[in-house]
Amino acid sequence: MEKKRKRSRLLSFVFITVCHAIFPLIGLIARRAELNQDEGWYLYGAGLINEGLKPYIDFATTQGPVMQYVYSFFWWIVEKWGVLGGRFLTAGFGVAAIGLAVLAAWRVMPPRKRGLGALVVLCLAGLNVYQLFFFTVVKTYALAALWIGASFFLLTFTGKGRHVCAFFSGLLMMLAAATRMSAGAILPAVAVCLLLEAGSDKALKKDFRWLAYGVGAVVCLAAVLGPFVAAAPAGVKFAMFEYHAGRSAAGLAYKGGFIARVVRAYYPAILALLGVAVFRMLPGRDSEQEAAGRREKRFAAMALTAVLLVTLLHIAAPFPYDDYQAMIFPLFCAGVVVAGSGLLPEKKQGRTAIAVFLAALLFAGASPVNEKMFIGKRDRIWWPMREETSIEKLQRAAEAVRLCSDGSSELLTQDLYLAVEAGMKVPKGLEMGPFSYFPEWSREKAEKCHVVNYEMMKEIISTSTANAAALSEYGFAIQAPEIVPSGMHGLRLHALLEEKYEPVDKISDFGQAETELRIYVRKRD
Repeated sequence: MEKKRKRSRLLSFVFITVCHAIFPLIGLIARRAELNQDEGWYLYGAGLINEGLKPYIDFATTQGPVMQYVYSFFWWIVEKWGVLGGRFLTAGFGVAAIGLAVLAAWRVMPPRKRGLGALVVLCLAGLNVYQLFFFTVVKTYALAALWIGASFFLLTFTGKGRHVCAFFSGLLMMLAAATRMSAGAILPAVAVCLLLEAGSDKALKKDFRWLAYGVGAVVCLAAVLGPFVAAAPAGVKFAMFEYHAGRSAAGLAYKGGFIARVVRAYYPAILALLGVAVFRMLPGRDSEQEAAGRREKRFAAMALTAVLLVTLLHIAAPFPYDDYQAMIFPLFCAGVVVAGSGLLPEKKQGRTAIAVFLAALLFAGASPVNEKMFIGKRDRIWWPMREETSIEKLQRAAEAVRLCSDGSSELLTQDLYLAVEAGMKVPKGLEMGPFSYFPEWSREKAEKCHVVNYEMMKEIISTSTANAAALSEYGFAIQAPEIVPSGMHGLRLHALLEEKYEPVDKISDFGQAETELRIYVRKRD
């Protein structure tokens, strides 16, 4: 009994230590991480919803509506702290998502191993700096992961209320899909796994969780997307399909790069998965260690199948980005640890916990994300330290454009995080920032989808009442939906803007990719 208490105290101490390491990392990332263009238009859209406007109907977006509605509910945080406030809100969702993955693993693990198993999940997911970066920067990943974690947590309940839990699990998973579309691949994976469970076990003959799960998903789909499909079918079609399908397809080298970067970012967890796979293939394994409870096997199979389907969908995307995987990484960690529960020791768990914590801390310290937060662009053979963070430059730029605006509430820019930080509006049609420009589309189609073509962009520049304009090297530079350089059209738009506005200031190494931001004021007649 005394040994058990000592083990519990040591595990609790390591667990608390890990938590104390996670929160300073999040604070550091929130304040020092490079800006991302997505942050601007997700937050800008949330602000429009806060004012009573609706996605698809009044402005464009490229995902489901859930994220921007949730962020609009917390809009006061962004009003008070700007983009930094949005990052702290995102980090809150991310931490909750990791916590739910930990709890789900804890519930299905054997009683004597659940404490250590939960700690391993926490170390793998919570002490990964790459993961914390994409759970802090304002993107869809943290909130989608929160819904996914809550959905799988509910599926760990198999008692009398299991059908109710399955219903809400399906509902939450559809919320994840309406936050980040690729999460929709998890729905059929889970439904099929639940159906196979019911058919393979006599004790589950009257188990209709698969049906309750599906009903919950359908109810959520109808409630969340139904009104928008009825009111603005063209806007929904554009957001869910056209924008993504229209992107220029990358070659096999890019897809190989996706896989390589994912392995580098999540190396410890992937190494753990390989270890579990090798362990299960080895002959002569200890039967007691090999045996896993039915709940463990089912949870691990369901979680890893879901992760596999989403990963295949991401690889199949026209242009895959490795950060897409951030949404499912906590679930992946939980699935790997539960699948490898036989490898976890029953004795000397305190030493194992300390070893896992130190290894995770070492990996966190070696992350390339760390140096990007402190070191600027390379100057020949020198690596200069950052004298000003991206957030500080954004705040300085926001103050500059407010002064140049001379009381005007409109800012002519495609850098929407600047508009959010300054508390200003951009011309209608530019609500997706650099991704709002579809030069080759007809006016009719562009208006239906709430974006702009070349002629409409010229009209915006010519007729804008904004006293100030601000353009980074993203301005007029990206042609959607292909997401390729805009070429001569972009140069002509720059020339047109400079006929009406004159440059008064510039900020180097600004925003995503650290380009130059130029601030303009309207020329006096």
